[in-house]
Amino acid sequence: MSRVLNQRRQDAAKIRNLHAYLFRAFIRRVNRLKRKESLLLQRLSREPRESGSNSLKKLELEILVNEILARGDAVMRDMFYRRTQGFSWKEIGKAYGVSGHAAEARFSQALIRVKKRLQR
Repeated sequence: MSRVLNQRRQDAAKIRNLHAYLFRAFIRRVNRLKRKESLLLQRLSREPRESGSNSLKKLELEILVNEILARGDAVMRDMFYRRTQGFSWKEIGKAYGVSGHAAEARFSQALIRVKKRLQR
């Protein structure tokens, strides 16, 4: 829910410019999803620091990635592989006939659904 609507004061609850308000709310949501996705991609791509158990860490990471991809749909898997191959979100979005932001949001939502499935 919006911060503006949650405030109790009478004067703060009024939205003066609906278009600007909705645009800003959209940008906040996109930025939040970007942060979550970048954290996940960093965790997945982080190299293990310990050289002795390097092969074990790589195997565990591969199992984790395979589990995540197996629980996701075909579009999410394709977006993941394109992203790991260096495609930009704009290029991925173009492949699916949507904007780069829409492709990024779709991927992030798919990751959230996979996370919920894994927590069961």
